[in-house]
Amino acid sequence: MDTWKRLGMGLGCMLLAGVGRADSARVQAHPTTPYFLARPADVQYQPAKMLPPAVRVAVLHGDLASEPSAIQVKLPAHDTIPWHHHPLDEVVVGVQGQFQVTTKRTSQVVTVGSGQFMVMPAEMVHQARCVSREDCVVRLFPPGPWGIVYENPADDPRGDAGKK
Repeated sequence: MDTWKRLGMGLGCMLLAGVGRADSARVQAHPTTPYFLARPADVQYQPAKMLPPAVRVAVLHGDLASEPSAIQVKLPAHDTIPWHHHPLDEVVVGVQGQFQVTTKRTSQVVTVGSGQFMVMPAEMVHQARCVSREDCVVRLFPPGPWGIVYENPADDPRGDAGKK
């Protein structure tokens, strides 16, 4: 898939970020409207078994296991998600703080701040670190089932369950 198609899919997901299915793990729908709107007060963060214990995730739209989705990730100040990659491209939008992404192959460092946008290509090994004094919050828009593969199996909080 070429870059423009990937970008278009990502932007489409961004436009739909407030639309999703309601259940206990997701933002709830307003009872009198046909759409879902993710207001900051509605976002309910929960631990995610595939991420380090201090990281919290809120599913805003979709089902991470089976379809395009929108999630909001909160990473504590000065915390790091170890070297990993994702099987699909990932659109990242900064919401709060300074979220630093370092690629392993090139050692390139990109800092994503509030309102900034980046696309992380599929299979690109990287680590993510919150370099702010405050927690970092980013929105991720995977175009299909979201997955994470750690470079060092010892870093995978799922233990053997995270291995392919």
